[in-house]
Amino acid sequence: MTVTDDAPTPDAALVPPPPGRCPVCQARFRASPICSRCGTDLAPLMRVAARAHAARAAGRAALARGDLPIALQWIALADQLQAPARP
Repeated sequence: MTVTDDAPTPDAALVPPPPGRCPVCQARFRASPICSRCGTDLAPLMRVAARAHAARAAGRAALARGDLPIALQWIALADQLQAPARP
């Protein structure tokens, strides 16, 4: 493998891409599982985002039922799957 000047640094690899952007080229997401700019398969990332969304919805439903321990478990799972950006 050849290292180029534009290769990401180890620290850059730890920074997640902005929400709604391709993790490879930073292009905005379109309504397609394939990045319109670089051709990366975004389907796995989209599945994780969908699972996180479902976990947050289940957490809200558990909270509405008054089941705080279950709500916290669902929200923790959502956070593990798709943690919000932290400064």
